[in-house]
Amino acid sequence: MLRPERGGFELIAESKEKIPTAKIVAISGGGLIGRDQYWPTARSFGADVRLRKPFAYHARLSAVERARAGRN
Repeated sequence: MLRPERGGFELIAESKEKIPTAKIVAISGGGLIGRDQYWPTARSFGADVRLRKPFAYHARLSAVERARAGRN
């Protein structure tokens, strides 16, 4: 569940706390520091795979498959 008052990192941490086996695909479009700068932090909060914006439909499917298979 996405909560507007929470950021993505908090959502990842909360999700992993509630469901430790959950597979999480972190999606980043960049923001103020650049899209590649978010990945190490997202990973430390529990994200399994990253998906960079913009992305095509097949890239989204591939990210989900990688997360399910345990591949970054």
